[in-house]
Amino acid sequence: MKKYILSVIFIVFIIFISGSMIYGQSVDLKIRIKCPGKAVAGQNLKESIQVFVTNAGKTAAKNFSVDLIISKNASAPMKYAVYSATFKEDALLLGGREFVAYLGAGQTTSVKLNGNNRIPGNTPTGLYFLGAIVDPGNSVPEFYENNNMDFCRMKIKGGGLTTAVSKYDIDITDVYLDKKCRIWIKHTNNGTKKIDKIFREKVWVNGILKTDDTEHIVLAPGAWTAHGVGANPGVIVSGAATIKAKVDVDNVLTEFNEANNTKVVNVRCKKLIKPLSTVQLNRAVLRPQLIRRDCPDPAAHKINFTLLQQTATFTGRVQITGVVKNVGLKEFKGGGGMAYLYEGSTLRKTKVFSNILPGGTISLSYIRTWYAASPSEGEFPPTYKLVILYDPDILKDGNKDNDDCTLNNNKLSRSGAAINELLR
Repeated sequence: MKKYILSVIFIVFIIFISGSMIYGQSVDLKIRIKCPGKAVAGQNLKESIQVFVTNAGKTAAKNFSVDLIISKNASAPMKYAVYSATFKEDALLLGGREFVAYLGAGQTTSVKLNGNNRIPGNTPTGLYFLGAIVDPGNSVPEFYENNNMDFCRMKIKGGGLTTAVSKYDIDITDVYLDKKCRIWIKHTNNGTKKIDKIFREKVWVNGILKTDDTEHIVLAPGAWTAHGVGANPGVIVSGAATIKAKVDVDNVLTEFNEANNTKVVNVRCKKLIKPLSTVQLNRAVLRPQLIRRDCPDPAAHKINFTLLQQTATFTGRVQITGVVKNVGLKEFKGGGGMAYLYEGSTLRKTKVFSNILPGGTISLSYIRTWYAASPSEGEFPPTYKLVILYDPDILKDGNKDNDDCTLNNNKLSRSGAAINELLR
């Protein structure tokens, strides 16, 4: 009997020691949420909510999500929440899922909230709980999972803003300058319907029209995107300036809020960058590098021709799309990439890219009228070129994740003769 008791004690001791060792080496995510005490049904809470995540473990946590939900009580299932335009228990707020790429051991981070975090418009008057759930998909192994939720109480007044059910709303959320004083525009889908449209967008600087361009925007409800304005190195602002931007100039979308399609901001450039010369634009500015296997490799992948509308026997509206694909094994991240779509020697479209996952793509499109019976299109069609270039100092920025390891796949050409076949 004495030997049996000693054996049990020894086993319990081993389990305790093993558990302590595992706990000491694992991740332990904790979350805390703060919210305003009152709100109105249909209100966009945006950044009036504050969410903090702490990693109390001894190992760094990578690539996990945070869900913001609405509930009638301070509890919810530990799984990904599902968005609903109308009130449902434990539903995800509009744009209420955020991602954290890295959180070191012992560190606390304030989660940046990019979404609208809209309360469903039909929510009845009453007392509710806003919940924050860290790692709802259990993608990060943790020794202790019972501290992954937190709730704050909020009084909601019903009969507020009407939820935009199955309605569009694209806006200009922000207009700002990057470190090189180039203009950037941020768009958000404030509606409840996915946007997948080509928009015409105009930008003025100090009352002078600088760009009148098209942009293909694909956004889920609550999602956002940002893009640079103009060709390399972009529209640059010098000193103080007033910028006006307008999206959906041609009213492609019927929106429940048209007032947010225009934005005017006053900016000031603290640094003036000398524009690249024409010679620099038309040649790769990086010296050749050795090809590596495990590396980011954006490539000029393909040029597509699409017939959008045939208006006559040999005439129609066509879309020319250049596709850049990361054919490498590592993510390209950190900025500095620029893609150009040329029609002959004329630059038709440009796009700045910062992040492309392995196998991921970005595209830039140009729309024009095509007449297959004319000499300029039918007999002597232009050649389209897709070119990738980088900032001259990209190899000196200390970031290997934005070094393109193969430069011989950064140019692609295709004759417009294939467009004539679409119209015959």
